[in-house]
Amino acid sequence: MSASESRAVESPWWSPIVQSLLPTAAFVAPTLIADAWADDQTIGGILLFSLGFITIPALLAIAAARPGRTRAAVVGVLTLLAGAAAAVVLTSNDAQAGIAVVWIPVIALPLALLLFVVRIATRRRD
Repeated sequence: MSASESRAVESPWWSPIVQSLLPTAAFVAPTLIADAWADDQTIGGILLFSLGFITIPALLAIAAARPGRTRAAVVGVLTLLAGAAAAVVLTSNDAQAGIAVVWIPVIALPLALLLFVVRIATRRRD
C-alpha cells in the first residue's frame, strides 16, 4: 500500500451530513431550551434559519476537509463557534444579537474554499 493510499481513508457519504448537525445542535438546543415559551412557528423558524446559516455552510466546510484529524478539527471549531453564537444570542439584550449566527458562514465558507484548494493542490502533487 502506497503512502497516498494509506492517507485516502474515505468515510461514508453521509458522514459529513451527520457531522454538520453537531454545530447546528450546538446553536439550536440552547436556543430552544432557553425559549421555553416558544410556539411551533418559532421552532420551525429557528430550524429553517439554522439550516441556512449553520448546517449548509458547516456541511461545505466539513465535506471539504480530509477525513481524520482535519475533519475533526473543522467540526470542533464550527461547533464551538455555534455554541458561542448561541451564548451571544441568549445573553444579549440587543435587538441585533441574532447577527452572531452569521459568524458561522463567515468562517465556514472561506474555510471550505481553502480546504478545497488545498485538497486539489495536494492531489496534483501525488
